[in-house]
Amino acid sequence: MTELSENFDWYEVTATQHRNIDNSLPIELYQNVRLTAVWMEKVRNVLGSKSIIVSSWYRSPALNAAVGGSNTSEHTKGTAIDFVCPKFGTPVDIVKKLANLENKIYFNQLILEHTWVHISFPVPPAIPKMQVLSLLSNKRYAVGITDKYGNPL
Repeated sequence: MTELSENFDWYEVTATQHRNIDNSLPIELYQNVRLTAVWMEKVRNVLGSKSIIVSSWYRSPALNAAVGGSNTSEHTKGTAIDFVCPKFGTPVDIVKKLANLENKIYFNQLILEHTWVHISFPVPPAIPKMQVLSLLSNKRYAVGITDKYGNPL
């Protein structure tokens, strides 16, 4: 069982460069991952590309701690993805496109991390937060789409 959806496979969910850390997906999170894959297929369709490159999806608590992730990271629930889509454009291009799709993609957070995009999705019956944020050079977040210094883009 490697295919998760039309364009994503299970390997992408748990892939990590941290080989010494167990990043196995607990069975109770399979449904979260499946729902996230459905949303990511919609993201892929909006971007008109089949070349989304996932750098981080599920993170075990140990992996999340090792990479300095937040204790409340949605990666640990299998509902967040960090990605790029070079055939569409830069992370700024991607965030601008996804942020302006009213009633198409329901996300919790869409974050411009500047070298990649972070997107997370709610698990029903939760209501999507629809937060658009940008990472600043001081490691804090600005509301909206900004450069690393908080200037609107």
